[in-house]
Amino acid sequence: MPSNYTIDNVSPLINYSGSWAAGNSTDPDSSKYSNNGTFTVSSAKGDTATLIFTGTRVWLFGAKRNNHGGYSVKVDGNTPSNFNGFASTAVFQQPLFDSGSLAQQQHTVTVTNLANDTNEPYLDLDFITWTTNSDLPTDQVDDGSPLLVYQPSSSWKTNLGSSLSGFQNNTGHLTSDNNATATITFAGASVVVYGAVGPSQGSYSVQLDGSDAGTFNAHNPTYHAQQSLFQTDSLGSGNHTLVFTNQPSGSQSGLAIDFALMAALPAASASAAASAGSSTGTSPLPTTTHRTDPTAEGFGNLKKGLFVAAGLGGVCLLFSLIAVIYRCSYRRSLRKAVRGGTTNVAAFTGENITLQKVWDPHADTRPLLGP
Repeated sequence: MPSNYTIDNVSPLINYSGSWAAGNSTDPDSSKYSNNGTFTVSSAKGDTATLIFTGTRVWLFGAKRNNHGGYSVKVDGNTPSNFNGFASTAVFQQPLFDSGSLAQQQHTVTVTNLANDTNEPYLDLDFITWTTNSDLPTDQVDDGSPLLVYQPSSSWKTNLGSSLSGFQNNTGHLTSDNNATATITFAGASVVVYGAVGPSQGSYSVQLDGSDAGTFNAHNPTYHAQQSLFQTDSLGSGNHTLVFTNQPSGSQSGLAIDFALMAALPAASASAAASAGSSTGTSPLPTTTHRTDPTAEGFGNLKKGLFVAAGLGGVCLLFSLIAVIYRCSYRRSLRKAVRGGTTNVAAFTGENITLQKVWDPHADTRPLLGP
C-alpha cells in the first residue's frame, strides 16, 4: 500500500548548495508557509537543493510570488525541466514540481535557481513529499531505549537544558565530541530517526549495515526540534544497524538525537522488552493456573465405590441371616455381587478443563513507547 513521507525545508535530508538563506518573520507573508512559517530562499543563479529518496513519486512545494522567477528540476540523470515561479498575486504551499510515476527505487531530485531575470531572482522551498510502496514505520523507540547505544558514553549527555526544547517525552541525547557515535538497531524495511537542527548543530555521517549512507548537516540559523535526521525504506527483512557519527566543525558541533520510528523491533529485543513488563510501562495480565489431576480424582471415586459396596454388603448379610434356611443357596452368589466392581484407577478421569489463553510476553510486539 503506498505511503507518503513529508519533510520540512529545514530537514538535514535536503542538501543546499550555494547561498540559500532561511526565511524569517520579517517577511509579512511568512506565516503563510508551513511549519510555523519556515522556508528556505535563494536569489543567486546556480543555487541547488537536492534530496535522495526511495519511492515512486516526488513533489516539491514552495511559493509563487511576483519576485520569483525561473528554476529547473532534474530527476536522476534525466534532462532538467524548466519552470517559472512568478505569480502576480502570491500563492503559498504550491506544488513547484511533480515528478509523475517513477520506479520504486532510489532517486535523486535537484532543483536549481536559474535567476535569469534580475527583477525576479527568487526561489523558495517550503517542504517535500514523496510516495513509497513501503509501509510507514510505526514502532516508536525513545532515545533511552537499549536499542540505541551511545559510545563513548562519557561523550553523550541527557541533560539538554532549555536550549534544546520540544523533544519527545522531554528526553534526548546530545554530543559535541568528534567521532562520538550512536548505534541504532532495528528490523524491517524502514526507519526514520528524529532530532534537532539549530545554530549549534553540525555535520554527521551515517552508515547503514556497514555501508556509507551519506553525510548530513543539522546546522540551521533557527532551532527546530523533531526533525528527520535520517530516513530509509525498501530494505530487506531482518535486523539492520544504523551508526551516526558526529563530525563537529567550530561552533557547529552538536548532534542531538530524540527518537526513532522503525518498521519493527528486532525480534530478540522485542521479546526482552516485553518480558521486562513494568519497566517499559507495560505489565503482564495476572494469570491463574488451574490444575486437574485425573489420578487423584479417580482414587477418590474408587474409595467412594468401596464404601457403597461395603454398605450393600451389610444389608445383604442381614437378609442372609434372616433367610438363612430359605436362601442358603443364594448366599455365595450374593457375596460375589457385593464384591464386584472395577479397581482400575485409570478409568476414573477428571473433567477436562480448557484454560483461558493469557497474555504471552514473548509474542507481544507492541512498541516500547506510545505514539
